[in-house]
Amino acid sequence: MTRGRTSAPEVKIVEGILKGIGTLVRALFRPSRGLALGDREQFRQRLNALNARAKTPNAHERAMVLIEADSLFDTVLRALYLPGQTMAERLRAARSRFGRFDSVWDAHRIRNRLVHEHDQGLSSEELSRALQAYEHALSRLGV
Repeated sequence: MTRGRTSAPEVKIVEGILKGIGTLVRALFRPSRGLALGDREQFRQRLNALNARAKTPNAHERAMVLIEADSLFDTVLRALYLPGQTMAERLRAARSRFGRFDSVWDAHRIRNRLVHEHDQGLSSEELSRALQAYEHALSRLGV
């Protein structure tokens, strides 16, 4: 091989590596395409079922509805490939694409209170506000 010239196999290897790096960079920085229609429909059905269960007079059942609504919202955040190990991290990541979710933060804090302080109750009004927050936020996310 002469100096300054590269052989065809070496060029092909370098081209392949560069092509792979380009594909990886595009995949990492590509905006999310959103949720598939079937996913949106499934999430909407789960939300409707939670709204129906929210009418219960049972305080424990109301708490379970809020916990499940919070979990549903986090599932949507994950389905949108938002980065983060926790829901709080994913909510922060969502801010850059979807804006602030202050009412969801409030609902998530109530959920945490219910999970960590077992003697806490949940009024029908608190549950209603929390479900409205999740529903509004889900519509902003395209669900």
